[in-house]
Amino acid sequence: MNFRRPTLGFLLGVLLPFLALLFVVALFFNSCGSDPRDNIPGGRTKQETAQAVSSLDLAMLAVASMPVSKDNENPSRALFYLNQWIGELEAPEKKFEKDPLLAHTPRAYDNAPPLMDLDRRRFESPDLFYLQQCIWLRDIAKRVAPRPAPADLQPWLKDLEKRIGISDSERVRSAERMFDWTVCNIQLDKLPPPPKMAAAGVGKADRLSQPGPIRGEKGPGYWQLPWQTLLYGHGDAWQRSRVFLLMCRQAGLTAHMLGVQDESGSGAVRPWLCGVLVKDQLYLFDAELGLPILGPDEQGIATLEQVVADPGLIRAMDIPGESPYRVSDAELQGIQVLIDAEPESLTLRMQMLEAALIGDKRLVLSCRPSDEEREVRKCKHISGVSIWRISLEAVFFQIAQAMMRQQNPALNSAHTKETYMFFPPYGLAEARYLQFEGQFYRQAEDDKKGACQVFSQLRMPYAAIDSLENSTEARQLLGMRDEMLQKDAKLRAEQIKDWAAIARVNKRHATYWMGLCHFDAGDYQVAAEWFRDRTINDKESKDSPWLPGARYNLARCYEAEGKWNEARELYLADESPQKIGNLLRAQRIEGRK
Repeated sequence: MNFRRPTLGFLLGVLLPFLALLFVVALFFNSCGSDPRDNIPGGRTKQETAQAVSSLDLAMLAVASMPVSKDNENPSRALFYLNQWIGELEAPEKKFEKDPLLAHTPRAYDNAPPLMDLDRRRFESPDLFYLQQCIWLRDIAKRVAPRPAPADLQPWLKDLEKRIGISDSERVRSAERMFDWTVCNIQLDKLPPPPKMAAAGVGKADRLSQPGPIRGEKGPGYWQLPWQTLLYGHGDAWQRSRVFLLMCRQAGLTAHMLGVQDESGSGAVRPWLCGVLVKDQLYLFDAELGLPILGPDEQGIATLEQVVADPGLIRAMDIPGESPYRVSDAELQGIQVLIDAEPESLTLRMQMLEAALIGDKRLVLSCRPSDEEREVRKCKHISGVSIWRISLEAVFFQIAQAMMRQQNPALNSAHTKETYMFFPPYGLAEARYLQFEGQFYRQAEDDKKGACQVFSQLRMPYAAIDSLENSTEARQLLGMRDEMLQKDAKLRAEQIKDWAAIARVNKRHATYWMGLCHFDAGDYQVAAEWFRDRTINDKESKDSPWLPGARYNLARCYEAEGKWNEARELYLADESPQKIGNLLRAQRIEGRK
């Protein structure tokens, strides 16, 4: 079909409520997906039976293709075929039951829509985002987890192999590689303050009596879903942790957030860091620092058991002149395990779908927190296990925010301008998909574009952006045809101003992510040029949102090239939310030549 590039006004008024959150539309309209064959001449043929047999393949193909879809029909196709597939299955012999750990979540969450119909045998639009998230994390894990360990970790891993065996040692190495990818690719944001306490009378219908996430008030960890953190490339420490934990799940590793009970005696649990479970030991990875916790003699990766036995391993992360590390020695005595369990992962439909996806198509879609509780209880020093509320609250927050945008056109417009370019048919969506898949460069054998080629197309020259008002050629580069322009001079000027701002944002995103593509591919010299010359030192990019990430990854390029002094200078000068971790990294590489 011929696709006409929509105007910005059309995006703001019509398309983006769909793109920005198919999520909530489904909750209110319960669309099951129309039959895509109705739009195909002669679509209902003798092939119907064969098509029904392969409906799951067609569904998953449509889900996987959503980021590169040009007609916006793939979500409908995916829903249709998923519901056709599940509708033909017999009910499981064992009756579905909610996971027992859900009984310990706040009562205010009991009637939240995502938790009310966990046994529903029907797929809806939010499920597509969840499935896409799982596909991305699985595919990233497949290519990152097998990578060799960094040189300074290899001797320790060799020794670990003798103690716990080759297989389990490899699991620790894989976890470290996925953690490192997460730190490099998810730029750290500062944790926002917690929302205000709910007003008296929790459980009433009024909004103020509900918890912050249900009120739609931003708070730590829950203001983005994992797929948003991954797609947008930034998040706070808890969101960065979630990307790592869920990637581990796709790789077949058990990993949880560990928390400590606040010393104030309030009973509140404060999320701390990630623990990867290997042979009854929890290996510790701190997403806020961007570093694993060092083990005894500053070697390898510490376990929880080692840290509790020797709190000096924690105190080694205190930096003179800075605030002490955020966990005290006393807090190490009450470790809580927080299991990431998104509402979708607790449903009957995801259990059924996971069982049907085998071989190369395998995805981990379901989570049974009570089973994971029994497994992690085998570890020493665990005083409690629960579902991490953040994994539920992130969904509640998205629903509340979408409802607020429906009622507030200005809020909806601002959100649209910030996010629409990440969704099809726009280039950032396609490029990010290719980047996650590891398709960085053009494939010569089939002439398929790589992420770098798509990102390059989004890097419109600044001179052309500045000349949009008077240059038809410049507007054509951006996809603006003259017939799309407003007739009124004032409206036309505002329209062009909006498009110019969007072009600049696209260019900044594309520039930084091209550097990450080269870094991920191991082309450190080329990556360094993109980070240093085109992101950090480019006068036109002085307000780029990616300066902290560019400086960190440039330092990592210098490390890879053996330029230790240059790397240390960047780490020591850092003032980003990852400052303490970068100062520690500077300490760890001090003296290397």
